Amino acid sequence: MSAAVAPAGTGTGGRGSRPARTARTRAKLFEAAITLLGERGPAHVSIDEIAAAAGVSKGTVYYNFSSKADLVAKVLESGVDLMEERLRTIPDGSDPVDRVADMVGRALEFLAEYPSFTRLWMSEMWRPSSQWHTELTALRDRLLGLIREQLHAVADAHDVDPAVPVDQLAVTLMGSAMFAGLSRDTHGPALDRDTAVAVVMAAVRGWVRG
Repeated sequence: MSAAVAPAGTGTGGRGSRPARTARTRAKLFEAAITLLGERGPAHVSIDEIAAAAGVSKGTVYYNFSSKADLVAKVLESGVDLMEERLRTIPDGSDPVDRVADMVGRALEFLAEYPSFTRLWMSEMWRPSSQWHTELTALRDRLLGLIREQLHAVADAHDVDPAVPVDQLAVTLMGSAMFAGLSRDTHGPALDRDTAVAVVMAAVRGWVRG
């Protein structure tokens, strides 16, 4: 599968319809943008390069996005939309700890499938002066909300260490998964999926007592 993050809401209409062509054009732009942005960072990628990589004119880029900053923001939002969709499909009924592990596994699969998005997310998330700090904070909070929801379910079902704040554990879990995903992409798959999940889950399993 392509390493691009498809924009949210790009459903197609009838064959040859303008909505369908627009959706395909936006998908090509996102594919080109996420690859270049993930490899070199937004500051080192121009609209001309994105247009050339997508096989469209520069005017087409500006027809779909008001600016490069708008394009980057939409790429980040669409990646989080896709990850959130995957994390929300975890089936109910199993032990909450197992559901958290399932969430971690799905997150790692997503990060492996979209390595360029992972690099872009990590580089901009930890850059204090990022132009997209406000957008990234909101997107981060969305993902943390999902993690906290699952951790609260663990706390309701198990005896957990009260000295460990759920909010901080959620941040640790998210950061560990992101770092593991980036490390596997950058330095090779040193850990298989199950081992990577076990490593990331160590903090949660240590939190549960007995």
